[in-house]
Order: sequence, then C-alpha cells, then structure tokens
Amino acid sequence: MERKLILCRINHNIVSSVLENGKIVELHVEKPDNRQFHVGDIYIGKVKNIVKNIQAAFIEIQPGVECYYQMNDNPSPIFTKKIGKNRFVSAMNCLYRLSVKQ
Repeated sequence: MERKLILCRINHNIVSSVLENGKIVELHVEKPDNRQFHVGDIYIGKVKNIVKNIQAAFIEIQPGVECYYQMNDNPSPIFTKKIGKNRFVSAMNCLYRLSVKQ
C-alpha cells in the first residue's frame, strides 16, 4: 500500500490530507485564527533571514510568527519550492517541525 501525506496552504488555511493508493482517506482544514502551536507540529514556512555565522535561519510559519531553525540539526531540509543551488535562500518555502530545545 502506498501512503502519502499532502500539506498545503489555501487562502491562509492549512490543508492536510492522507492518500492511500491514490485515494484520499483523511482530509483536515485548519483556519489560522483557530491555530494553536504544539511541539511536533509540522508547518510550511518561508525562510525570512539566514544568519550564517551561527548556522541558523528564521522561518516564518504564520504572519508575524518566526521560528529559529538550526541548520546543523537538519542537514537535508524539505522544500516545497527550491530556489537555486544553495541549501537555504531567503523567501524559500520549506517544512518546519516545531520542537523545544533544552
């Protein structure tokens, strides 16, 4: 059985679906005003700022909400749309998993 997870943003809503053998078996739509942040959640975000000297980037996961991304912790980020050959470029969209560092 082939399973796929599809995530996208449509009109500021987060839409997630699970496909099994090409058929949708789950579909979820979340409106931004109902959104709460939870550790482990995955977001589609836009790279806003890259700070090379500390090997980090700041990714906006919602208008006005930026998260810290340590590039050394994830050497293979997943991009929804890759721009150029560099690993990170401002304005690139990528997946971000919310976590807590201690």
